[in-house]
Amino acid sequence: MAAVEALRRGFDRFIITGAAQQNNTGVFQTAPTYATTTTLNTYGNTGYGYSNTQFGGGNTIIYGTHDASLGVLLLKRGDAGYERGVDAKGVLGEKWKEIAEKGIATC
Repeated sequence: MAAVEALRRGFDRFIITGAAQQNNTGVFQTAPTYATTTTLNTYGNTGYGYSNTQFGGGNTIIYGTHDASLGVLLLKRGDAGYERGVDAKGVLGEKWKEIAEKGIATC
């Protein structure tokens, strides 16, 4: 992708100056929720009835992102460090022009 962007922006070479990644994901479990319903019938001093409890909730929530960053120094002939740069056309091969126009989708 660095080679494609170098060519698209009018540069010939590039140097990767840094790369980083970070996983900011996590999982959160919600507490279960429940509801109880009760029916009670009384006859004199005696009670008859039932109780029903329904459980729900307790969902899993996944949150966050996977992040990446890449530092690239783009170089033209005459720039300091040009001789140390990676040749963008060489990286992409003989179909470099076609690849640079279409781009690369790897993410």
